Amino acid sequence: MAFLTIENLVLHYNSPRGAVRAVDGVSLSIERPGAALGVIGETGSGKSSLAMSIARILPGNVGRYEGRIDLGGTELISLSNDRFRREIRWRRIAVVFQGAMNGFNPVMRIGRQIAEPLIVRTGESKATALARAEELLEAVGLPRGTARRYPHELSGGMKQRVAIAMALSMKPDLLILDEPTSALDVSVQAKIMNLLKRLKWETGVAMIFVTHDIALASEISDTVAVMYAGQVRELGPVDRVLDAPADPYTTALLASIPTLHGAATPRYVAGVAPDSVEPPSGCRFRERCPHAFSRCRSEAPRLFDAGPSHRARCFLAEDAS
Repeated sequence: MAFLTIENLVLHYNSPRGAVRAVDGVSLSIERPGAALGVIGETGSGKSSLAMSIARILPGNVGRYEGRIDLGGTELISLSNDRFRREIRWRRIAVVFQGAMNGFNPVMRIGRQIAEPLIVRTGESKATALARAEELLEAVGLPRGTARRYPHELSGGMKQRVAIAMALSMKPDLLILDEPTSALDVSVQAKIMNLLKRLKWETGVAMIFVTHDIALASEISDTVAVMYAGQVRELGPVDRVLDAPADPYTTALLASIPTLHGAATPRYVAGVAPDSVEPPSGCRFRERCPHAFSRCRSEAPRLFDAGPSHRARCFLAEDAS
């Protein structure tokens, strides 16, 4: 049995125009603790909504939220909000949000901000919780004394490390990282990625790494899911998906990335993403796909087998299987 199993997950938002299909029938899995799943795609593809739906951090305009999420034998969708808050959130699933480094209390010392959830939620003494905060800060590579500093005294990279330390404070089974390096410069990005790889090996925490940066996803991920218009377009081992993509959308994404070697010129993905309220009939990528044919307009493709543990939402993959 997989460590994390997601089946037919749906998250739609209400809007004046109708249901916004942010996550529309997504099925994914993480096979074991310590493994990492990368989720990539353009802006608006549903990546962040997928992360929020797994952690059940939902806005007030949710119109439809259903499916199955099994984490280590516990089915999460059916849990009451109170039980999910007490037993799952931060204890078993923790999240590092995009821009999390801007979410600190500016008048509270860093150590206290990490220790407070331990004091409130686990009943630890203040001294024990503060000692744990010091350990976590050292674990993410921050110098001694950081716990006594205020947020404005830290650089952006240091704040992001603190956000990761806070997420790890209750030793979760699953860590969801939503664009954790998007506001950092390249050198700091590299340090954060090295930290995440080390934590993955040392703590055994499973990770979902949400990003638009394919290069970053390839660094840490064991498997990768390519999302488009609320659906998974391609799913499989990171080396197979990135080296031999079976879906035209993945191919187009990879062609848009500059490379250090080779004469190929990067090409942007033609067209624009479809309307999430009224997506096109058939294949949702067909209006931008250079390989579209008549069947793509009338029939929605499922995920076809494209190789060992590799699937793609394209009729070309069906023909090749």
